[in-house]
Amino acid sequence: MNSDLAQLFVNGIAVGSIIALAAVGLTLTNGILRLPNFAHGDFLTLGAYMTFLLDTQILSPVIGSQETKIWIAILLASGLTILAFLLSEYLIWRPMRNRRTTSTTLIIISIGLALFVRNGIIFIWGGGNQGYDLPVETALAFGPVQIPYYRLVVIGLAIAAVLGLHFCSKTPRLAKPCARSPTIWI
Repeated sequence: MNSDLAQLFVNGIAVGSIIALAAVGLTLTNGILRLPNFAHGDFLTLGAYMTFLLDTQILSPVIGSQETKIWIAILLASGLTILAFLLSEYLIWRPMRNRRTTSTTLIIISIGLALFVRNGIIFIWGGGNQGYDLPVETALAFGPVQIPYYRLVVIGLAIAAVLGLHFCSKTPRLAKPCARSPTIWI
């Protein structure tokens, strides 16, 4: 196998792992709530931009270590993204489910929420590319293939999330309560 082809394969696995992480969340939302939430990817993007904001502007004057700063930014942004999603749950989704709206209406609301979040991101951060203030680390070498540390973390998290979803869906004690009560995850 050509070394360039091997490097492209590893890079593809890393990018595919990011997509797999998003797919696990979408699978849970669709499987439990029976709603294809079109705003799911926009909430992921919101989390990435909140991480960017915390990493490059808010935490920079407070925390000197780049490596520590990015992990704190990720944790705080995850919490803020969860709060944003819970806010949409309490303001939009719960009232609509209580009114027993049709699936078509929920899908239209989901598309509207996606447009609202996406345009809010563009309004605040603009439409251009942004860059995190990440430390430069040497990549791990496996023969001719170079794998950066953060890509190994992403691949590991994706494997853990997929295995966790599989474990939850195959364990009757965990799967049955989720099927009965869609709000158990909220």
